[in-house]
Amino acid sequence: MTDGPWLIAAPSADLAAELRLDDSSGLTLRITRAGRNVVAVHQPAERIAITGQRDREVDESYTTTTGKRREHRHRAAEVTFTLDVGGSEMELDVRAADTGVAYRYRLPGAGTSAVLADKAEFVFAPGARAWLSPYQNNNEGPWRGGLGVGELAPGTEYGLPLLVDAGDDTWCLLAEAGVDETHAAAHLVSGQDGRFQLTLPQDSVPVALPWTSPWRVAVVGSLATVTESDLTADLNPPARVEDTSWIKPGRVAWSWWSQIYSPTDPDRQREYVDYAAKHSWEYTLVDARWDPAWLPDLVTYATERGVGILIWSHWTDLATQEQRDELLPRWKSWGVAGIKVDFMDSDTQDRMAWYEALAGDAAANRLMVNYHGSVVPKGRQRTWPHVMTYEGIRGAEHYVRYAAPDDGIHMSSLHAPGPVHNTIVPFTRNAVGSMDYTPVTFSHPRRETSDAHELALSVVFESGWQHFADSIESYAERPIVEEFLDTVPTVWDDTKLVTGRPGELVVMARRDGDRWFLGGIAAGLARRVTIDLDFLEAGGNYGLRLVEDAADDDLTVREETVSVGDSLTLDLVRDGGFAGVATKGSAK
Repeated sequence: MTDGPWLIAAPSADLAAELRLDDSSGLTLRITRAGRNVVAVHQPAERIAITGQRDREVDESYTTTTGKRREHRHRAAEVTFTLDVGGSEMELDVRAADTGVAYRYRLPGAGTSAVLADKAEFVFAPGARAWLSPYQNNNEGPWRGGLGVGELAPGTEYGLPLLVDAGDDTWCLLAEAGVDETHAAAHLVSGQDGRFQLTLPQDSVPVALPWTSPWRVAVVGSLATVTESDLTADLNPPARVEDTSWIKPGRVAWSWWSQIYSPTDPDRQREYVDYAAKHSWEYTLVDARWDPAWLPDLVTYATERGVGILIWSHWTDLATQEQRDELLPRWKSWGVAGIKVDFMDSDTQDRMAWYEALAGDAAANRLMVNYHGSVVPKGRQRTWPHVMTYEGIRGAEHYVRYAAPDDGIHMSSLHAPGPVHNTIVPFTRNAVGSMDYTPVTFSHPRRETSDAHELALSVVFESGWQHFADSIESYAERPIVEEFLDTVPTVWDDTKLVTGRPGELVVMARRDGDRWFLGGIAAGLARRVTIDLDFLEAGGNYGLRLVEDAADDDLTVREETVSVGDSLTLDLVRDGGFAGVATKGSAK
């Protein structure tokens, strides 16, 4: 072997990874864009040597049931390095794709071992700025940002993903992918001078040899590249469910947010089923405290009206194989379409193993899954296509977590999500997988966002199951809202970031067939925004129907004809937004 450095270049982008070896201090993987340093990953080790390498090209195409798009293509260059670390052999895979760089380790052999720590350190220039969330084991910390990485207090824990503006229109989203039953999910601890150290939620992770670590991922490029990338899904194994015909994303009517004890009332749940049927929403979720004495009859009632029933479960009710073998077939026999499983609140290896076990057992019973109180997605929706969404986000639930124990909402959480938080998560948490934020809420008395901002979340936030959280009465009072929600899908053919910056503004365009849905949200003062419609297809006009905030704290609709190359000017109110749909061939 040569003494290096070794260069791994992406197939068609200006990204590259350079591996350097210092046998006294370890390995350094430096990621560059157009020759400019973005982040360096240092893995300390003593007495290390590179004794071999194997090169390969990766070119895969696959489909998913959820996400930013259904059809995917993953192209990358990969090099596997054989390492001698203090006399022990291991391998390092480095993969350079068009939207980022990832690496993982592989330990050969047989028997058992243990991972005591992963001391990888990610080093940015001290002047780089970060958008991050304090680490919590339910991954529901508030998002904040624009902070200099060199100014962060050392020793503070932050969750993954973490977004960094490295300058010169180059952004880096740190994440991980492919976490399964063999490992724990990691997070970061801030250090000195723009450094973040990887850390695990337990002191030791037992492993069976041979063993492969999760992928550590740096999604790199423009803000649009980072936001639109599917790299975390690309790095996961193919789907383990061959027949996906029973897997149906969709819109969900949900009573808990507006009346937290309503799931105890079968008559109230029928009202939600009736509303879903009237508006062609696919599902109704019956949340905590439902009664098995009446639930099967509700499922029959809903099925007759073309509505699927989803039910809530505490994860401890499905913790063991015996529990899953008893409950999952029973619920399926009632006709339940899927389950919302809650309060896992852990990133340990044992909990990751439980996620995999439940996913396999749910698939065997043809039950779709929503992981709530959960880990942040690691791209596993590619492997388990019936997993519709994860929470792992401070969502609209936090408006009512501390609500009074009666009907209606009377108390406001001091930590409810606000417009700044909302305009960060499309670039961070939602960039790595479906997000069960439970959006589109109007009736909370201390909401900061405008009505159009709330409506736009149905497009800006991606989730295979989109739980519209407000009451059916609140929606009925807003016919413009109903009309839009009755048309918006929850799974897409393509996704584009039109414009934006985290914490300030985000405008997303998502395509469903010949329709492009637009969603824009802002944080802060009223402003005028002009957006280009370059994402539209050439060769025809589109009829655009746009919902905006009106001056009287209401919503208004405007319609016009647009085509590719046109621009759209909007006057946004404070913390405002807009939502719209452009339909090809339906010009007014």
